[in-house]
Amino acid sequence: MPRSAPTSIRLSQQIQRLLTQIQERTGESRTTVIERAVRALAREEQRMPDTIPISFDPAADLPEWAQGNEAIIARARRDLAFRADVWQAETEHLRAFLAREAERQHPERES
Repeated sequence: MPRSAPTSIRLSQQIQRLLTQIQERTGESRTTVIERAVRALAREEQRMPDTIPISFDPAADLPEWAQGNEAIIARARRDLAFRADVWQAETEHLRAFLAREAERQHPERES
């Protein structure tokens, strides 16, 4: 096999070697080994949550300049991308813009 073999071919060869090793060690047929592996992967996938719970603590999850702004806190609590933008905001101009955006979309604001 040439050194420039596609990754999928190399991966396939590695899987074949692993299957052979498991087959020799367990004495089971290749089909049985594959079926057990597929069932194990399916069980593992069922155990994985659909969503990842994320906690939010304004004192730890926001920079100091944003911690007193209720609109920023509310938006950052529900929007991870906005939270990242808040952390990246280095200039006063960008910080003011983010504060206006948070205030504009703050659901509990007074009309």
